[in-house]
Amino acid sequence: MTSFYPTISIPKVEIHLVGRWSDAANLPIDIQEAINTGYQQAVNHYTERFSKTIIKAIRTGNPPQGSGVYWPPLAESTQKKYHKGPDSHFYITGIYSRSIRIRRTKRYTTVGLARGQASAGSRDRRSGKSIAEVARILEFGTGDGGNTTIPARPLWRATLQALGGKPAIKAEVMKYIRRALLAKGIRANQVRFS
Repeated sequence: MTSFYPTISIPKVEIHLVGRWSDAANLPIDIQEAINTGYQQAVNHYTERFSKTIIKAIRTGNPPQGSGVYWPPLAESTQKKYHKGPDSHFYITGIYSRSIRIRRTKRYTTVGLARGQASAGSRDRRSGKSIAEVARILEFGTGDGGNTTIPARPLWRATLQALGGKPAIKAEVMKYIRRALLAKGIRANQVRFS
């Protein structure tokens, strides 16, 4: 899948400890721990929200609320071939929604298709396409401009937009870092981020 990883850099931090010089000895360690803790908490919270929003959109067949995206209805031939129930663009077999995973490494946290599901060996029995291929087709459509066979039904980019994009991620990170600093005894009026 085409990647669009939003990255947030940790801001510069300025701390004011007027009259509390005894607290200054542990300050560098406390700040580092607070920033790391706050950052991880924010990332965990955001990725959970992101994955739940993706899965809900897949299961309901509706674009993420607040994304401003419209998904055209499925073609009649597709509905006849795959559907036994209500119209859902993504939930034809349920494989797509079940393969969404949060993956955490030392340096990154990502939301996407489970590794085995994204491989070419993991194919939908009905279409013969891998889940990654189905996801790409649904996200970007097929064809070239005016001659599109399958229209785009953006999900991943629309979810990022619905959740506020990069500014919302940054605000969430800042909120959790402030909370972690407060837990270390550093008040909000003593901290300035730039």
